[in-house]
Amino acid sequence: MQTPPAELAKAIVRVHGEIAGAYAEQKILLRLSENAALAGRVIRLLPRRVARDVADDVLAHRELARLTPARPLSAFRVGKAAAAAKLRGWYAEAQRRSGIAWQLLA
Repeated sequence: MQTPPAELAKAIVRVHGEIAGAYAEQKILLRLSENAALAGRVIRLLPRRVARDVADDVLAHRELARLTPARPLSAFRVGKAAAAAKLRGWYAEAQRRSGIAWQLLA
């Protein structure tokens, strides 16, 4: 049974911008990136600011998917993140080596 667009939109609004809800939102956005018609219906139901973010993310995933082979969601595992200071250090090192701002790398 497919989730109605209105329920998907409510779920996105509920978790959008929250760290704890990032994984749930990502799963919905991946689903939308695979179904343009559903994405259009859901995005129209979102508040303007959220709709803009979601539309950008869905389009970006579609463009990336054109470049790489598809992988099922089951191929991805969510684990405990490293400490923020450690992550920031890794990004700083990557910035030093690449010349790309750490914010873009993150």
